[in-house]
This record gives sequence, structure tokens and C-alpha cells, in this order.
Amino acid sequence: DNDDNDDAMTTVDSHLSDYEQRRLANIRQNAAMMAQLQLTASSSDPGLMPTASQRAQQQKVARGLAKRKPKPSKAPIIRRKSARLQGVGADGQPVVQLPMMTEAEAVALRRRNKDPPQGDFSALRGPLDEDEELGLDDSDDNSDIGDSGDGADKVKPDGIPNTAVVRQRRDIMQHLATSKAMLAPKPKTSFDELYRLQLEETRVAKVVPERIFSIAMHPSEDRLLVLTGDKRGYLGVFDVNQEDADKCVVNYRPHVRPISSIIVQPNDPTKVYTSAYEGIVRCWDVSSEKFIQVTDVDSFLCYTGLDWKRKTVIGCHGDGIVSFTDWRQPGAQARQYQLHGKKVSHVDVHPKDNNYMVTTSLDHLVSIWDVRHLKKTTSKAIASAEHTRAASNAVFSPSGATLVSSGHDDRIKFFHNVNDVIKKGSALKPRFNTVHNNQTGRWLTNFKVVFDPKYEHSIITGAMLRPRAVHLFDTRTGQLSYSLTNLEWMTSVTSLHCAHPTLNAVAGGNSSGKVMVWK
Repeated sequence: DNDDNDDAMTTVDSHLSDYEQRRLANIRQNAAMMAQLQLTASSSDPGLMPTASQRAQQQKVARGLAKRKPKPSKAPIIRRKSARLQGVGADGQPVVQLPMMTEAEAVALRRRNKDPPQGDFSALRGPLDEDEELGLDDSDDNSDIGDSGDGADKVKPDGIPNTAVVRQRRDIMQHLATSKAMLAPKPKTSFDELYRLQLEETRVAKVVPERIFSIAMHPSEDRLLVLTGDKRGYLGVFDVNQEDADKCVVNYRPHVRPISSIIVQPNDPTKVYTSAYEGIVRCWDVSSEKFIQVTDVDSFLCYTGLDWKRKTVIGCHGDGIVSFTDWRQPGAQARQYQLHGKKVSHVDVHPKDNNYMVTTSLDHLVSIWDVRHLKKTTSKAIASAEHTRAASNAVFSPSGATLVSSGHDDRIKFFHNVNDVIKKGSALKPRFNTVHNNQTGRWLTNFKVVFDPKYEHSIITGAMLRPRAVHLFDTRTGQLSYSLTNLEWMTSVTSLHCAHPTLNAVAGGNSSGKVMVWK
């Protein structure tokens, strides 16, 4: 029988390929070996492997919580630490740890940096001034101490320190206290003097610690002074004529939030008005060496304009409200009017007739108002124009005959014959609608156009182009007339600008606290 089976298998194998014949021979050889060892069939035999259902029946199902397997113990990993974390200095010696700030001191510091001080305070040493900023922690520099040179006169009995910083503050205020009001010159029509403006290394300085939110020039003629306000409420004064690099900048801190506007009183240059996002307006009275609180509107104050004839603070608010506060009445309630549907970004009073003002808003509108006919919720503008995106600001020319606005739609609009629009109530239509890149992004202050008070037809604005420049536009043509630039010293975008009312000088501030002055 076995011989018959072998013959049959041989007959079957003869019809297979060489590979299949070798495979079957190997299977038979393995089966014979396992029979000699008295073992069961191996799983290598594909025909004897259990099915999926059979394997499922053989597996035991665990019920309840899964049994945790003990983790094998591992040797602890030694983590590397830097010398700083180990408390070791560069010389290998232990570093002396400074005492930690107590919780009460930390709370007081946070409150001081958040809550603005109320009332009036000294400009020489205010509640927001740090000892380090006043030079009170520098015990090694005896040149900045009082007369004795050993620190005994560092702080006077009245609490005012006698340091170099305080002496610089007093020097600036003494100069401003003697400055006189200059008569505004008749606006010029020729731009020849603007073409001669130059930027030099000595006229570039970092004036405030953070991003500049406002800038103005003091009308003093014997010393060129640029005033800037930054993100943290610092008011910086840049004395451009000062040759000493360490003494050309003086800082004060009247606010805790961004200073949105700086305005010098035209008929009394000894008073400088500042407003900040915290809702407080202060007057820097240099004759009394104090910051005097003018008003507190208790609201987000985006920008401030001043009506000098009515002695009124005009505030722009984030909810579309424009407020009017009489600063001659301490504690007077502000009159509020809902003029826009979104944040009011700018306000400018007509230079020849203070009954009219222009506002811009994030609702895209540029609107001219008669302040005598405002109502709380249903005020109607004399005339309005619209940008396709948010309007940044709008300003009147020195004569009030021209109005210029800029917006995030990359447009600068030039409106002519504005006085006729106001008197006749006609439509406010731009004569020129010039394309200009105003996309400053998140980290740069928005561009704002400003008139040079000496020129009726010249406006100044920043530029995003390279090489960096300041653009001067001619309002008569709506075209770029000149670019102020310097490849060596102008390496960043200047968002805000101002011009001296009588001298041929233009200043620009960037978003790192630097000021550049063309003269």
C-alpha cells in the first residue's frame, strides 16, 4: 500500500513545478522528523493552524479592572544643570542670592503700574518714578550726588532727590518757563526750504523706552525740543541742540498707559497737555514744576483735542462717543455724544472757527460736525466722506480751507473748499484720492497725516517703502512732492511726525522709542 501511495504522490508531484516539489519534500521531511520526536503537528503546517474563532475561544477575557504590571525599577537619571541653575558664577564661586520681593511689595508694584495716580504731583519726583530711573541706587557715582559728594545730600529734606536726572529735569523746565509764545507765521506756498532738510547722527536719539504713540515740537526757537509719549506713559524730551549724548534726553512719567496726544498751548508754551488711554488728561506746568490733573473721564481715551477758546477737552472714546469737558471746572461732568458706531480715532478743531470739528472712526467715516448742534444720540454731521476701511485721522490745513484724511484702505484723501462745504452744506467729496501704503501691521503705530504749520499745502506722513523715508505730499496736486531719507541713519519706519511752527525742522518717531529730526 505504501508503495502505491508513493507512486501516486510521485505521479502528482510530476505535474508540479520544481519549486512546489521541493516545498512538498520539505514538508514531508519535517513531518517524519516530528513523528520520530513524538511531537504534535507544528504550526508551520498551514493546514493545521487554528482558525480565528478557535483562537478567540482559547483566549481568556479579563473582567473588572486590568491588572497592573509592576514596572521594572530603573536607575535615576541625573539631569544636567547649568551653572546659573546651580547658583554658581562664572568664576566658580557661589552667587549671592538677592532678597525676594515680598507679596505686599509685588502687589503695590502691580497696582502702581496699572492704576494711574490721581491729583497733582511733582514733575521732579512723581509717584511713578523709580529710584533706579532717578539715579538713587547708584552709590558709586558721586559726581551725580549733592554738594558733599558722599551721598548725604542725595535726597533733600523735602523728598526731592538731588541727582543728575533731577537736575536735567529742572534745567528743561527752567528753559520752558522762560520761553515765550511765538506768533504763527503766514503759511508759505513754496517748498524750497523743505528740500534742504538733512538728517545727521547727532539728531537721532532713543527718547522713550517703548513704542511712540504721540509726538510734538515745542515752539521754542533757541533750543529745539521734541516731546514724545510712549506705550508705558513716559513723556520724553529730546534736546536736539545738546551736544552731550548722555544729557540730550530727559524722561518723565505722568501716565501709566499709552500717551495718545501731546499738545502745547499756543499762547502759553509753558503748559503742555497730555492725555492717555487711562482716561486722564494732565497739564505739565513747568513754572510750578508739576503735573496738574485737568480731567478724568473714567473711560478709554483714544485721542484728545483741545478747544482753546472754550477751554474744553474733546475726548475720543472706544465706543464711538465724543466727550466735552470744561477744564476750568474741577470735577465737572463730561458731556457725551454718540457720534460714531465704533471707536473714534481722531478729532481736529477747525483752526479759524472753533464751532466746527472733524472726526474719524473705525466705522470708515470722516465727518464734519457743528458742536453747537450736537445731540446725545441723534447728531447729524454737516458732511461726511467714507473710506473703504477704518479711517486713521483727518486734519485741517492752517487756513482750514483743505482737509486731508488717511485710512487703512491705503488711501489719502484730499478735500478742497472745505469752508464752502461747511457754509453751504454741500457734499464732502475728495478732489484727489491718492494710493499710499498705510499697512503698518500690528507692531507699528498707525500712520497719521499732519500739516506743516508753516506751509498751507504740505502734509507729512510715514512710508513703508525701502529705503525708509518720510513722505511730503502737495495738497494742490495730491502727489508726492518730496521724500526725506538717509540711508545711513534712517533704518526704520517713522509712523508719527511733527513740524516746528516757525523753524524749518521736521521730526519723526518710530516704534522702538527713537526720534529722528531733519533740519
